Amino acid sequence: MESLRVLVQGLVWCEDSIAYPLCKFKATPLFKRKNMAINVNGYSAQGPFTNPQLLEDRSGVYLILTRNGNGTTWTVVDIGESHAVRSRVMDHDRRPCWVQNNKGTLSCAAIYATQEQRMLIEQELRDQYSPVCGDR
Repeated sequence: MESLRVLVQGLVWCEDSIAYPLCKFKATPLFKRKNMAINVNGYSAQGPFTNPQLLEDRSGVYLILTRNGNGTTWTVVDIGESHAVRSRVMDHDRRPCWVQNNKGTLSCAAIYATQEQRMLIEQELRDQYSPVCGDR
């Protein structure tokens, strides 16, 4: 599995582990969302966010990422595409696989694209990163 090294700009927050299952623990929000973007294989992705509610609910490719500690090396756990990214990530059948492969911080990011684009981007990124969850 290839790791993804990213430069993260901005801050993320996690509000409630029950309402936002990607959150590892319950915490009081300390920072409000700032614009965040990472470069994923030449694509600009929004995130990573520990709170999937911060994703937009529109067409695109989602990435589930994990890292340990405060490092900048992320590991791609899963990649998928949907017409409604936030809804798909919030209610996903592969969530147990994401949790099982969590190395400390579990986050999500999205590349927003049309239906035609998102299918091509998803396949390209799956070929590049070989995520442990969601074999196709």
